[in-house]
Amino acid sequence: MPMKASPSPTTEWTDEELDSSLVILADSVRRHLLRQLSQGNGNVATIDELCDGLPTDGTEKSTGDEVLIALSHVHLPMLSAAGIVEVDWKQETVRYRNGHRIEFLLGPILATAEA
Repeated sequence: MPMKASPSPTTEWTDEELDSSLVILADSVRRHLLRQLSQGNGNVATIDELCDGLPTDGTEKSTGDEVLIALSHVHLPMLSAAGIVEVDWKQETVRYRNGHRIEFLLGPILATAEA
């Protein structure tokens, strides 16, 4: 009996899933968060660690409070709703879920950005 070829993760996306993933990856803050979490120790970070690790380009005048508000009200809820991270608001920790299909899109994007 011939082995069935493993389906490519990219062929199993619905239009809605692909659109949602591309919206997530369209933002540099969320790409940075995903890279930081996927390469971190145990894939867990505190919200403070994530705020401190965000790059600044010198043109934005965001305060630490503005960054925290954006993480808490925009970026982390979006990543959590997509099933990419688990946020423990009480402990103020974020756990990255390894193997999420968004990695198939994120890897080439990060490689291109670093080239």
